[in-house]
This record gives sequence, C-alpha cells and structure tokens, in this order.
Amino acid sequence: MAKTKELTEAAHKSGKGYKTISKCFEVPVATVQSIIKKYKTYRTVKNLRGRGRKPKVTPVLARRRQSAEKLGLAHQWTFQHDNDPKHTAKVVKKWLADKNINVSQWPSQSPDLNPIENLWRELKIRVMARRPSNLKELELIAKD
Repeated sequence: MAKTKELTEAAHKSGKGYKTISKCFEVPVATVQSIIKKYKTYRTVKNLRGRGRKPKVTPVLARRRQSAEKLGLAHQWTFQHDNDPKHTAKVVKKWLADKNINVSQWPSQSPDLNPIENLWRELKIRVMARRPSNLKELELIAKD
C-alpha cells in the first residue's frame, strides 16, 4: 500500500484527476482523495500516527475546576471521566497533575457506575412531580 500512496501522490502531481488515479491503481476514489489531502496538509504520505490532532485540555474541564474553586472545593473534589483517549492523553494527565486535581480510577464505558446518572434521575422525578407548563417554569424548577 505504501507504493500505491507514493504513486497516487505522484500521479496527482502530473495533473490526473481522482477518478483516473483511482482506476489506474485500482483503489477507491475516497482513498485517493484522503492520500492527496494528507500530502497537501503534511507534505508526506507516510503514516502520521499521533500527528495532526494534539489533545488539548478542554475549556469545559477548566470551567469545572473554576466552579469547584468558587464553591470552596478547590482540592476537595474528584474529577471523573470515561477513559476516552482524549481524557487520558499525556497533556491532559499532566494538566490534571499540575493543578493537583484528583481523578477517580474508572472502568472504560461504565455508565452503570456513573453517580451523575443518579442525580439526573432524581432531578427528572422532582421536575415531573411539579409539572412545569412552559420552558421558564422548567428552568426555575431545575434551578430550585
């Protein structure tokens, strides 16, 4: 496949269209398109494992920390995530460690153990008991 990538990229430089290159090398047009896009972006067709998308500490996580600090819980709260790769990236782990944020050890894809689900259920029960008739009432009940 590496030779096909190099040949595809070379054929595109010669001015041939995606369909022509696709037929010539017997690969799908989508493959040709992705190879050429990769070449235009990175100036290579080699495997770029881990490049191009650098995980960032999300603004949401930073806001959670700010909220905890406003509530006076700066170091008394524990952050819980679902072990998604973007949450377990080195840059995120480093940020969490630098900010001294406790992170719970959590099995991947484990909604049964998610305590927030209990809170959502309780909120739903209480809202339904008060039967809001419009969006404004719903908002006030949820805040209450």
